[in-house]
Amino acid sequence: MSDMLPLRPLFSILLAFYSVGALAQFDDLAFEHYTTDQGLSHDWVNCILKDRQGFLWFGTENGLNRFDGLRFRPFQTGKVDGTLPSSIITALAQDSSGTIWAGTDKGLCLFDPERLQFSVFALTAQPQKEANDPRIYGIALDRTGYAWVTTAHYIYKLHLRTRQVRVFRMLNNPTRAGVLPTVDHQNRLWLFFGGAVFRFDEQTGRYRHYIGRSESSPKDPVLMSSAVYADSKGQLWAPSWNAGLFRYDAAADAFVVVDKRIDLGQSITEDRSAGESFLWIGGGMSSLAQYWPERKQVVSFTYNPAEPFSHNEAKVTAIFSDPQTKITWIATENGIEKYDPNSVRFKRKILPLPADHTQFNDVVAVTEDRFAPNSYWIGVWGNGLYRWNRETDSLTRFTDRNSPLPTSEVFTITQDDQGVLWLGLKGSLTRFDPRKNSWRHYRPFPALPNVNHKILYTYTDERRHLWLGMNYAGLWEFDPATGQFKQWPLPTDGLKRVVINGITQDAQHRIWAVGTAGLYCVDPVRGTVTKQALGAHKNQEVVLNAVCVDRRQRIWVAGEDALMVMNADGQRIRQYRVNHELQGRPTGLTVDRAGHIWVATDNYLHRIDGNTGTIRHFDKSDGLLSNSFGPAFTQNRAGEIFLGTRLGFNYVDPARLTTNQQIPGLAITDIHIANDRRTIPATGNLVIQPDENAVAVQFAALNFSQPYRNQYKYRLVGFDKDWQTTDQPRVSYTNLSPGTYTLQLMASNNDGVWNPKPLELGIDVIPPVEQRWWFRGLLLLVLGGAVYGGVRYRQQQQDKIRRIRDRIATDLHDDMGSTLSSIRIISDVLQRQLTESEPVAGAMLQKISENATHLSESMQDIIWSIKSDNDTLEDVVTRMMEFAVKPLEARQIKLKTHISARFDGTRLNPDQRRTLFLIFKEVVNNAIKYAACTQIDLLISLTGPNLSMVIRDNGIGFDPATVQPGNGLQNLQRRAQDMGGRLQVVSAPAKGTIVELTFKIT
Repeated sequence: MSDMLPLRPLFSILLAFYSVGALAQFDDLAFEHYTTDQGLSHDWVNCILKDRQGFLWFGTENGLNRFDGLRFRPFQTGKVDGTLPSSIITALAQDSSGTIWAGTDKGLCLFDPERLQFSVFALTAQPQKEANDPRIYGIALDRTGYAWVTTAHYIYKLHLRTRQVRVFRMLNNPTRAGVLPTVDHQNRLWLFFGGAVFRFDEQTGRYRHYIGRSESSPKDPVLMSSAVYADSKGQLWAPSWNAGLFRYDAAADAFVVVDKRIDLGQSITEDRSAGESFLWIGGGMSSLAQYWPERKQVVSFTYNPAEPFSHNEAKVTAIFSDPQTKITWIATENGIEKYDPNSVRFKRKILPLPADHTQFNDVVAVTEDRFAPNSYWIGVWGNGLYRWNRETDSLTRFTDRNSPLPTSEVFTITQDDQGVLWLGLKGSLTRFDPRKNSWRHYRPFPALPNVNHKILYTYTDERRHLWLGMNYAGLWEFDPATGQFKQWPLPTDGLKRVVINGITQDAQHRIWAVGTAGLYCVDPVRGTVTKQALGAHKNQEVVLNAVCVDRRQRIWVAGEDALMVMNADGQRIRQYRVNHELQGRPTGLTVDRAGHIWVATDNYLHRIDGNTGTIRHFDKSDGLLSNSFGPAFTQNRAGEIFLGTRLGFNYVDPARLTTNQQIPGLAITDIHIANDRRTIPATGNLVIQPDENAVAVQFAALNFSQPYRNQYKYRLVGFDKDWQTTDQPRVSYTNLSPGTYTLQLMASNNDGVWNPKPLELGIDVIPPVEQRWWFRGLLLLVLGGAVYGGVRYRQQQQDKIRRIRDRIATDLHDDMGSTLSSIRIISDVLQRQLTESEPVAGAMLQKISENATHLSESMQDIIWSIKSDNDTLEDVVTRMMEFAVKPLEARQIKLKTHISARFDGTRLNPDQRRTLFLIFKEVVNNAIKYAACTQIDLLISLTGPNLSMVIRDNGIGFDPATVQPGNGLQNLQRRAQDMGGRLQVVSAPAKGTIVELTFKIT
């Protein structure tokens, strides 16, 4: 948990002080939320990490959480493999080997994300007075293979490969706040602690102060920041809570304030997904903001209780912007937030509910004011007219109680080329000039009993005439220049009430209108009206809800049971049926600049490709306020589409509505066999025993954009003939016959992009053993007799061989040994007598003596290897030490041994014993002759029946790619192969040589 606890009353006061207007611009981004309600182990999230597989990891106040887009899997103390010292996760980092380093409030631990195992990493012991402060505050990886780990009092420099640790004492930290590290692009270490920013020089051990209060600068303000941040270009940034946003000036070697409007920042990260680099800044009271350096623009995000996609207002503790998926993840003290342009695609505006509201709150029109920048006019049926400033997000409301608006029932809004608004209302057509604040009302409609005339639709043609669609009186034309109205007589087949729901115009200047009486084509020039035949019976209402004309001059007509496509002559050429091609009844239509037809329905929003006819669906998960829409479709000059619904509207730029092309990664997350969880095999096949007749595999498509829309395919090769499709990332099989199978898995993301290569898991089903009792008894009897006889025979043979070996060793020692000793002694005597008089003979005698000595030593080795008393592994190791001590001491080379296990009388056969000793002898001799080393390490370990011997020197090494292998290396490899083992030589110039021998003891 953070050192600074949330103070809600103070938080509210400061939010009021730091107003939205002070941070420049209204935001319209949407944030998805993940809390304990979605499976997170704790709502207070401290840190974020994305691993190499593609999983997301969140460190919380109660556990480490792995997230695959659909499920959180928590890891908590007492519920994991290995040791997790605490469930309070404070910091996360992943090194190049894939190991995750996790900081906790009780120390540092390592986590293997593939085996899901934890282990504690013990840092250098601290003084007793500080031993109760093991909390890890930060982990920063540099570019040279080191990790910098910080606590309140120490900095630890940790080599990631060797695990060696170097400790540095921190400066006095009176606040005992966290010490947060950052490594910049030049591999310099920056630290924030105690309210100030420092740079640490490892060579001198000194801390240089830059900004913030410290002992050397007691008058500077205390900076309540989180850390220094290095962006992709190496630029350093430092947000603060009371002094603005700082940027490092390399020329001046100082931090300078670049924007004081960001006054409460704590977390910071760069985002380049918009084509222009900007910063996400989170903290305490300002909560969350964006800073655009090139524009010097600040965009703030505030909490709206009526908007489920608004920022939650909780303190931001960490931010991660994923350059691969373009998703930004925000950790807060109240869960996780996600900003994803490929998920919540539609922007939203929710109108405040006025105190005098009625049950009719549908937004029926959103019209851009072409003469007032960032200004829009919103018509709300039953709640009047609104003016919306998009930049400041401010609203001005006009009703029949505070303005000349005659009624609050607004149905449609049109603006002419003079900037005048024409409002279709209940009972009148109203002219409103916003610049002059002048109003005029037109009521030309005939009075009829029990009829309230309402203008449901307005359309302006190329002559600037206004066409009106009525709720009762059909179709009207109005000339604003003359103020004249004309009601067009429509063939109604006897229907008294004619409702007009939509109007449009084609390239031939004809007016197309739809309503309860069908589809009409009006030619204003000829003065003709034609009703198009749609196959309905006479006197039957054919309810049509909307009409539009696409770029190919096709007429699209939305009906109750189908969307019909007509040619320019009004002949039907295609239709999309409800509950077949369409998910709901079409209610509204518009055509975007790309020629796509947008269809509002009472069940999802549809987009039809104008060229291919393919359909794409959108629903509330895309950010829509509702899955059901009316006919309120409008567009602004930029091509954005606005779609009204109850108490709000959505808007989107179709040109920026791209498809998610990110190929989802695939990973197996869980395996159960007969309801028991099994470890996921890193290599090899999954083995199912005969009595385990059920296997279930759970996997994940690592797509975080609308992951519930992922689709999956699977096939068990050897069982399934074809691929099986599902929307659940889980497969199970029962009663598989014995044999080998391959499970293949594939997945697509939310927009149907599939991974090209399946993920495969081999499965071996072991055949069952015969279950009959007599077979078991007979088999046991036979096996028992065979085992007993084999053991007795082997023991007898071993005793016989042991006696033979001992006799041979004795004979060799007595006969050959004494003879070689005599030769060496005689040669030495003759050499001393003939050295001066016969130098050539003396040299030959010296050679004879040396050869006899060498032969004697080899004979001793042979005798030692033959004697049965030396068969144990401990004897071999003792013999190695006896051999190596003298030549190594003579050359001042240290020998360090690391025997990792007690061998408890483990025995080797003579061949393995002799070969092991000869390989050791050869490697040590080579190191003495060629390595120019000062130390040799011998590591011997026994794991089950497998023995490992590692000989490592710190000499000059060599490059295996450039050195021609000689007889020595070839002999070593041949000896290892002869004993059924494997020998590996690893070396590099100036890095020494490592020789590793592994073999199975037989």
